Amino acid sequence: KVLQKKSITSNGLKKSGRMEDIEKSQLDGRFVVSIPRNIASDVGVIRGVSERGDTCYVEPSELIERGNALSEIREEMKSLENEITQNLIRLIIRGAPFIQSGMDALARVDTIFAKAAFGCTMNGIIPHVGNDGKIEVNDFIHPVLAGRSIGIHNV
Repeated sequence: KVLQKKSITSNGLKKSGRMEDIEKSQLDGRFVVSIPRNIASDVGVIRGVSERGDTCYVEPSELIERGNALSEIREEMKSLENEITQNLIRLIIRGAPFIQSGMDALARVDTIFAKAAFGCTMNGIIPHVGNDGKIEVNDFIHPVLAGRSIGIHNV
């Protein structure tokens, strides 16, 4: 059980007749107060006990009904969140082929841009291919050799 302590204190515990600072906390989503064990059951429902066993974390009787309502609301919210999450997962799974197609297209476009950027860096040109399939290339320099001359290092 997780105990979330708040730094808020209030004076007085009227049912026990003791006037002291009461530490307010949350235990499993319930608002509780730290009360000595000998008077805890007079104040409300014991929701937890300290490690030493001398202090109980008690949900005051006045808050039990509201605490129950709050717990029901939290459970309903959790159920709705799970339902929404499952619906979103189903939509993603249904759209997976389209997502994959988009990623493939994006990879092709990225490759084209990378080749174009490399060509610009190398001061490259697009060769003209004749109808007979022959390419006439003048003053050709291999990209590896050209890379050395402009300071590009192979990995």
